[in-house]
Order: sequence, then C-alpha cells, then structure tokens
Amino acid sequence: MTILERIRGLRQPILMVICTLLILGFFVPWVTNNPDLETFAYSEIKLSGFDIFRGYQSLVAVVDPLISTLGYAALGKLLYLGYILILLPVISVASIVLLGIRHAKASLVTWINFVAHTVLVLGLFLLIMINGDLRTLFFTIMSFSLGYYLMMLMSILGVVTLVITRRK
Repeated sequence: MTILERIRGLRQPILMVICTLLILGFFVPWVTNNPDLETFAYSEIKLSGFDIFRGYQSLVAVVDPLISTLGYAALGKLLYLGYILILLPVISVASIVLLGIRHAKASLVTWINFVAHTVLVLGLFLLIMINGDLRTLFFTIMSFSLGYYLMMLMSILGVVTLVITRRK
C-alpha cells in the first residue's frame, strides 16, 4: 500500500483534523509585538483572528483614512472585506459536520473552506511581503505569530490533500 493510497483511505479524518486546526488557529494569537521594538510606552499586543474581528470596526475607522491619505485609497477600501473574517471558523465547523455525517456536499464545502482560508491568509501574507512600505511598517511594530502560521500551513495542506485525494 503506497502513501497515496493510505491518504485516500484516511481522507475524511485527515480533513476533519485540518479543519479543527484551522478553527484552533483562528483563536490563537496571529500577531504579537515585534520583540525588537523598545518604546517608552510599551504594551504587549497579542491579537487572534477573533480579537481582530471584534475590534475591526474601530480599526477600519482609524486605518482607512490613514491609508487613504498615504495615497492607497483602494487598499483602504479593501479593509472592509475583513468583515468576512468571522466566516472562516464558521465554514470550518460546517466542513467538520458535513464530513462527519458524510454528506454529499461535504467535498464542495471543504473545498470552499480551504480555498477561502488560503486566499485570505496567504493573500494577506503576500500583500504584506510584496509591498515594501507596508512590510516595513508591519514588521517594525508587529510580527506574525503561531496562529497565523498555523492557519496558513493548514489551509495549504488542506488544498494539497484535496488535490491529492480527488476522484476522477
């Protein structure tokens, strides 16, 4: 029995574990203070996806005008897409439930789950890495933490698992 056949045989539990880790990653801190940042008014920052969602209204109200004045008005408007952040754990729970009851649409919901996670999490990471000013600003103040990297890794692993185990 090859590894591919074993993965195909254990497809459902593997996908359920990945979805569970995605939910866990949403509630574990995504960003923390940069350890090299030393200011006179130091306060420890640890924000999970849930914390970011809860404070998103005040964040958008402050950051959108700031980004617009820097000449990135379209980027400021893209911040409003962050409200779909709360759908990430919801769709992961739906994937776990549908996989557990072996529903016919479980594969479709799981595909949507992993692709949405990959696009949002990896897209944000690439946006920060590609834009030099944004990268400097972000990494001067903060750094990505365990939860963010867990979500990025699990979403990519989920897509890879679905591609490897798909039926023709």
